[in-house]
Amino acid sequence: MNKDLITTPEEDIFNANFELLNLTNQEILSKSIENTTFNKCNFSNTNLDNIFFTNVTFKNCDLSNANLENTNLNNVLFDNCKLVGTNLLNCRLTKVIINESTCKYLNIADTKLKECQFKNSDLNNGRFCNIILPKTAFENTNLDYLDVYETSLNGLNLTTCSINNIKVSIENLKGVKVSLDEALMLVNILGIEIIY
Repeated sequence: MNKDLITTPEEDIFNANFELLNLTNQEILSKSIENTTFNKCNFSNTNLDNIFFTNVTFKNCDLSNANLENTNLNNVLFDNCKLVGTNLLNCRLTKVIINESTCKYLNIADTKLKECQFKNSDLNNGRFCNIILPKTAFENTNLDYLDVYETSLNGLNLTTCSINNIKVSIENLKGVKVSLDEALMLVNILGIEIIY
């Protein structure tokens, strides 16, 4: 399929398959993309503003430093993708799965995630700011050095995740489930020194 179909403003896309498209540094604005698969496509440094993604799969795609603002993602799969430095600002994510993906420096702000899953992915040095996480699951995910601001982790099960040097307030930690090893690391946030 032709990349002009994607970059033409307000031209909706339905039931399409795209492979090996280079959409680097593009502006993709105000459209609906439904029942579509992107395989080995490059969206790095691309603005994806005000897009409605429904039943979309991104497989082996690069969305590094992409900006998704005022974007809705419903039933979207990112499988083995690169989302390094990607910005999700003022978005709504429902039933989104991020699997086997590199998401270092991922920035999610002013966004609601509902029934989303992060599996076997790396969110090292990411940032969660003012996000809502109902029924969101993290499984075998690297959350080391994650900055968490104005985001409650209450009810999240992080027992299979690495959370070394996570930056989070005590208040936002209440109700989170962690492994014993991770709990000992979190004691440092409280300023408690363990003496053996």
